[in-house]
Amino acid sequence: MMAIVMGFVVMGIMFWPLWGGGGRCSEDKIVTPEPEKAVSIAETNASPAIQTPTKTSTYREIEVKRCRLRAQPSTDASKLKTVQKGVRCELLDAQDDWFEVMCEGTHGFVHADCFQGE
Repeated sequence: MMAIVMGFVVMGIMFWPLWGGGGRCSEDKIVTPEPEKAVSIAETNASPAIQTPTKTSTYREIEVKRCRLRAQPSTDASKLKTVQKGVRCELLDAQDDWFEVMCEGTHGFVHADCFQGE
């Protein structure tokens, strides 16, 4: 005689029938008739479903004739390039009067005045 053994999956965790009295699943434990055999879900090494965070990018156009893209948020920092008026930059972060941006493929910092016009 051939026995067919079937399990089932709940939230990425495989459960198999427990022979000899059965078992049940609680919120965080698989409970068997022998308490010493209970296994927490954390011990199963099951990984939760992967969720891709959604990120909405914010873009602003340079409003001054020329804007200096710098390596650090300081007028003393080295100049990486000059960005012309009308170029759209992705805003990554804000620090005081400086914006961390990605402009024309270059990562750097621009002063807030670059987005306020002349």
